[in-house]
Amino acid sequence: MNTGPLIAEIAALVSDPARATMLTALLDGRALTASELAYAVRITPQTASTHLAKLTEAADNAEGGPTPIFPARLTKDF
Repeated sequence: MNTGPLIAEIAALVSDPARATMLTALLDGRALTASELAYAVRITPQTASTHLAKLTEAADNAEGGPTPIFPARLTKDF
């Protein structure tokens, strides 16, 4: 079993332009709601929520359990 980061899975997550832009918006450490991220990325809040769900699921899988991230914020461990 591979317990390290799975590069292909990470690359697939950030290869979507909207998710990449969302992650870039979160790099300054501020917590942003899905609506704020949607505005920054120029997508609907529903689409932002879908992207956040995919990112949250990946974080949960990496850390072994649910990670509350609303409002969204990148942590030092992510």
